[in-house]
Amino acid sequence: GKSIDEIFDQFDRIPIASGSIAQVYRAILNGQDVAVKVRHPNVNEQIKLDFIIMKGFANILDQFSAFKWLNLPESMSQFSSTIASQTRLDIEGRHLVLFNRYFHKWESASFPQPIMFTDGVLVESYEYGESVAKFSNRMTTKRKNNE
Repeated sequence: GKSIDEIFDQFDRIPIASGSIAQVYRAILNGQDVAVKVRHPNVNEQIKLDFIIMKGFANILDQFSAFKWLNLPESMSQFSSTIASQTRLDIEGRHLVLFNRYFHKWESASFPQPIMFTDGVLVESYEYGESVAKFSNRMTTKRKNNE
């Protein structure tokens, strides 16, 4: 594969955001501002190990009648499938394609345009705007001021 410098016109090496699954970097690709989401190394392996441990505890607790009603082993299986799929940045890229298709007429909302994606990297248009948290706080403050 090519190096970062061969692919991007510019790539800021300090992430603009980071979460438990990936980090996001700002870059320029073919003259366009983009966000590059890169999955942390070994995330899949760490999540698998975490769920092996949690499923073990769920199976132990399931032996006690007080916990039977929770159906912990089945709950853990469903939860682990959901979380594991969130580590797949190609799935996130496909979801962005769908969001853009279904919400293209909404003027008040926009989603990044996926440019390229793999299992571990998602390159999308860089969207300027306000985070949902900031917007929510602003609306809450505005509502309180109007009361």
